[in-house]
Amino acid sequence: MIKGIRANYIQPVAYYFTSNMNETDSKIIKTDIIKLIQDTGLKILCTVCDQSTVNVGAINDLLREEKARYQRRGMECKKDVFLVQGQEIIQIYDVPHQLKGLTNNLLMKDMTYKDFNNKGKEKVFKWHYLQQLYAADKSFGELR
Repeated sequence: MIKGIRANYIQPVAYYFTSNMNETDSKIIKTDIIKLIQDTGLKILCTVCDQSTVNVGAINDLLREEKARYQRRGMECKKDVFLVQGQEIIQIYDVPHQLKGLTNNLLMKDMTYKDFNNKGKEKVFKWHYLQQLYAADKSFGELR
């Protein structure tokens, strides 16, 4: 589906059953649909999808192809974009699915990360911290 940024509209444009789709087919379908929409005069700024294996694989393949095009010209690709008919398109992943994935992972294991504000020191984030934050927030009643 397409959604306007300047004008308020949402328009379904295609529907596919993806349970047996592979990354190559997904990539071809995505680029074909983008081309058809561009041919109407609309400008596609970004695409949004969930993080299924097929979607991530298709997008990673498009990004890899773009980086390879830059390398063939002796240039460095500094953006995570892919081109369709000469137009840069940004890929973003569906935020509710990202939060669900983060939550599910934190329930099973702790997350380690590097704090670059503190010389890259490794730190740990635990599900328990979110529970403590929620309890503290809840204790403020209506003012939270």
